[in-house]
Amino acid sequence: MSLTRARVLVVASLGACFMACVATSGCDHFDRFGTGSGSLEGTIEPSDLVRAGFPPGTSLCLELDTSQLQSAPGSLSTSDGRFSRTTLRPIPPLASDTLSNLSFADGQVRNLLFAVRTIEPSPRDLLAIISLLDTGRVEVRLLNGAPGAAGIDPLYGVFALEKKSTRCSF
Repeated sequence: MSLTRARVLVVASLGACFMACVATSGCDHFDRFGTGSGSLEGTIEPSDLVRAGFPPGTSLCLELDTSQLQSAPGSLSTSDGRFSRTTLRPIPPLASDTLSNLSFADGQVRNLLFAVRTIEPSPRDLLAIISLLDTGRVEVRLLNGAPGAAGIDPLYGVFALEKKSTRCSF
C-alpha cells in the first residue's frame, strides 16, 4: 500500500470516528459532571437581584447521573426544606427543541433543563436550569412564576455548586 493511500485511509477513519462521536453525543464529555457516590453542593447567591423567595444562605445539594439525563438524571435537596431528594424530571420535547442549546455566557459546556416539584410549604413545579461549566463547576437556577401571578409568590435562586465526596446531608 502506498503512503498516500494509507494517509487517505487514516483521514477517512478519523472522519468516520468524528461523525460517530457527534451522532452519539459522545463529544459532550458530561461524565466529569456526574456525582457517582458523591454530590454537588453550594449556597444561593446572596444578592436580592438574583434571589426571590429563598432565605439568604439557603444551600442546594445535587446528585446527578449524566448517563441518564433523559430518564433518571438525579435529584436535588435544599436546606430550607422546599426540596428533599426531589427527582429531576426531564422534559422530553426539549431534546428536539433548539431551546436545549440555551447558553448564557462563555465557559458553559451545556445547560440542562428539568422540572422539579417543591414539597414545602405547598407543592408547585419549578424549572431547574443546570449549567455545566468548563471549570468543572455547576450552577443551578430554580425559578417559577412572576410577581403578580394569582396566589403565587415567585421563587428564583442561583446556586454555585462544587463537587463533594459525600452524598447530600439534607
